[in-house]
Amino acid sequence: MLSYLFRQTLHKPALFRVPVSPRNSLKLRGNATTAERSSEPSVSLLKGYRTLLIFTVVGGGAFLWYWNRISRYSPVVRQQLRFALKNQNSNDPELQKQAVEHYLAAILECIKEGKLETDNEVTGIMYKLGDLYDNMGLTEDAILLYTRAFEPYENPKDWFKHSGETKLRAVGVANKIADLYTKAGDLVNAQHYSEWSVKVMLDTDSSDRQAQPTKPSEKLVPASWATLRDLGSSIEALAGVYLKQKKSNLAMVLFLRALQITEQQKESLGFFSRTSSKDQNLCRRAIISNNVAECLVDGGNVGEAMKWASKANEYASKTIDPDICSDCRFTSLINMGTIAEMKSDFKQAKANYSKAIDLSTNTAEQNTSAREKLSKLL
Repeated sequence: MLSYLFRQTLHKPALFRVPVSPRNSLKLRGNATTAERSSEPSVSLLKGYRTLLIFTVVGGGAFLWYWNRISRYSPVVRQQLRFALKNQNSNDPELQKQAVEHYLAAILECIKEGKLETDNEVTGIMYKLGDLYDNMGLTEDAILLYTRAFEPYENPKDWFKHSGETKLRAVGVANKIADLYTKAGDLVNAQHYSEWSVKVMLDTDSSDRQAQPTKPSEKLVPASWATLRDLGSSIEALAGVYLKQKKSNLAMVLFLRALQITEQQKESLGFFSRTSSKDQNLCRRAIISNNVAECLVDGGNVGEAMKWASKANEYASKTIDPDICSDCRFTSLINMGTIAEMKSDFKQAKANYSKAIDLSTNTAEQNTSAREKLSKLL
């Protein structure tokens, strides 16, 4: 089981300040980034169309609960929040700075009214402010804010006291923090929060939990407050962190587990399920298969990597809506071409690059990428 220790990893300085300009002062730990890997293959794969949907899938509710209950705030706080919302999505740095000031004023007013920093009303605003910091490129500020809001969930002795909704919200926040640390290049802390997320989703510390499988063929069972989709997304995110750390074997094991969960989800999709649900399941499997191919390439097994890239293309091609997984299908074709090059099968590489170019849904950037690869073989 995951060797996660419930520990605090950051010293949190004063929260309530308005950043003046983006800063790059976050100290990163000694982890090589993707660009710094010393053992990259001579031809790089596209990174598996690894779109980390964790915070959208799992943590999106972290904001919904707050905005659906905005009427609970006092008139003074609501006014500050309206000003913040009005300016948050602006591309004008001055308006964004004003949004920060209004969020901070809302938080301070809540505390003045007697609310605690750990109350849902306050943490909800903190999450929204953290999202704004992230959009402004202030990754360090976003990390500090989210980790401060996350503190109430880190004590394992208090975990059982939280409701299922609160636990799921905590998982979303942990995954968001992991995503921010990944963006900052600090893969040690990214691993810490991603592992915490998977650990609690498996409910490993609960006395009445269902037994987890000991064999790869056995199915994983999420905690009672979570869904298979939640668990699969968290596992996939952790696998992505491991892959960035060049822990390809660990990453592949988790990607295969995530793929197994999509199979479990497929079984629950009946004949009358929405086409979009089935298509999303196929696309998820395509994305994971591309990532498995990348793991195999990192391990030097290009033969098996080609099989998995082909599987990704097969899954992406099966969707009823051709647009829902077009990006992943493009990626799989590029990866198949790249792997064919590694095998010195240049005829097959050209064929795959040509198919990628022919996809009608390609963006200009995709077309340029595919044509550049093809032109090198002509």
